[in-house]
Amino acid sequence: MASWINELESLYASEAACQFILHGNVQDVFWHGADAKAAGLVPPAAAKSVSAPRGPLAEYHDLDEFLVRRLLGGFTVIVELDLAHGIDIRRGREVLEGWDGLASLRDLRASPMEYLSALRRLFLFLNNLAVSERRPVHVAAILRDAHMLVPGDAGNLQFDLGAGASLVREWSRPSTHEWFSLTTFLLAENLSDLHVMVRNNPLAAALTVGLPGEEDLVADLTRLATVFPGSLGEYEKSPDTLARKLRGLTRNSLVSLLRRRTHAKKPLDQAAVSALRKELVERDSSALVEFVESKVTLDDYHGQPQLVDAVRTDLKLMREGVTKAVPMGYLVAGPVGTGKTYLVNCIAGEAQLPVIVLKNFRDRWVGSSESNLEKIFRLIGAVGECVVFIDEADQTLGRRSGADSSSDVNGRLYSMLAQFMADQNNRGRVLWVLATSRPDLVEVDLKRPGRVDRRLPVLPAFELKDRWAMLRGVFKRFGLELPGECPADLEPPELLTAGAATALASAVYRQHHISQAPALDLLRQQLANYMPPVPISRIREQIKLAIEDTSDLALLPEGLRKELAG
Repeated sequence: MASWINELESLYASEAACQFILHGNVQDVFWHGADAKAAGLVPPAAAKSVSAPRGPLAEYHDLDEFLVRRLLGGFTVIVELDLAHGIDIRRGREVLEGWDGLASLRDLRASPMEYLSALRRLFLFLNNLAVSERRPVHVAAILRDAHMLVPGDAGNLQFDLGAGASLVREWSRPSTHEWFSLTTFLLAENLSDLHVMVRNNPLAAALTVGLPGEEDLVADLTRLATVFPGSLGEYEKSPDTLARKLRGLTRNSLVSLLRRRTHAKKPLDQAAVSALRKELVERDSSALVEFVESKVTLDDYHGQPQLVDAVRTDLKLMREGVTKAVPMGYLVAGPVGTGKTYLVNCIAGEAQLPVIVLKNFRDRWVGSSESNLEKIFRLIGAVGECVVFIDEADQTLGRRSGADSSSDVNGRLYSMLAQFMADQNNRGRVLWVLATSRPDLVEVDLKRPGRVDRRLPVLPAFELKDRWAMLRGVFKRFGLELPGECPADLEPPELLTAGAATALASAVYRQHHISQAPALDLLRQQLANYMPPVPISRIREQIKLAIEDTSDLALLPEGLRKELAG
């Protein structure tokens, strides 16, 4: 059973809350079959009435229908409101037959405040009815897309929206009459989309509806295997393995995936799962992230062996579950073109973890950036063990404060990120990696232990043997062979970066394809007229910044350590 359901039932039973803001994965479907054993929310002296589902797929319901079937069996009257369909009486219409306003509900197409006012009149009628007839009337109201009814970007300047938010907040107060009770459910994808008066209401309980966990997915796959026979392919007898690979998907995406494979008569296999997971996760996240499963490891990273050894030790502790000794994250700092992103992919491949790359989550609309971050955080929580990569961290993460007009937004985004990064429950589970060539512009508070514990300097190759090793490794990826030792008459560029080595290999590969000349001869020709892609003076400046910001001088190349000591 999902944790949010347990918490909701506990809060209701203890009378700690009668208004519940359900945010997160609210657009998904939820299972409630005929064999589900659950009492739901039980008002005093209430009787349940739940219709039986028709089949495995019919047992999956939208969240509003799930609430009606799973939790609200004992309520006398259930009403539902959304702007598209107005007010719908889901249960108890016969109780309302004596109300003059019932007929007007059928044709009501109005503004949010008019809808909410109509609900208020309905609740007053039911309250008076219960008190006058001295019979229990338990009312549940579901407000779908609550962010459209009481939006968070309206501020306090629009009277109607402020009045609507005040009215919704009023419904969070327990009824003063023993014969009448009102319980409200506000459904919104992101908490930050709701009016501040509603989302910060201390009487309301805000519960996150998470993406399906691994156990949930195993149960779903077992049920859906009967609907889409043969679609699980090689995972038919090991749905737990498939569930582990599909973490981060909604149930809607899972059903869509199995439909497509069944229609195409192509059972799932390992290659298909990897490709489709990437597609579906990125789609479910509204393209806010890129989902990468790395095929390279630290064996493919050439240069700075002392840095590679330190990271390998961290990953070994992570696999062994020694979480207290595992860093929360890395700050990867170094000049442009040194292969910071490639190192991140190598770390992820070594740890056998997927990479969630944060893309541009900042939006021009008020509140949208915060909503985007909420969605990303839910995805990270559902995927589980992963590497979260933020490139150009000095620009992406923002500042706590600033002089520009967007400082309020930057401050809120920074606060949300800093708080999530510092969650100690994620230590050993989520590894944050921030990359930048300007570590001095990353807020000091983010670089403290508990957020980014290790600061890794990714530097150009200084010594001859390291520069040659880098060239050989990069050329090998292009299918070009260089001798094991650097020829005496050849001098690789000073302060060689991975980007510069790749540019050289690409140029040599092109000439080799045309002339079939040996790679070493073509490399000599390229070096004769070589110009570094980034000025050496700029590289030296960024090297200095990376060295000053490293968390351990032992991570520096040996020759550089001696130079600094001298």
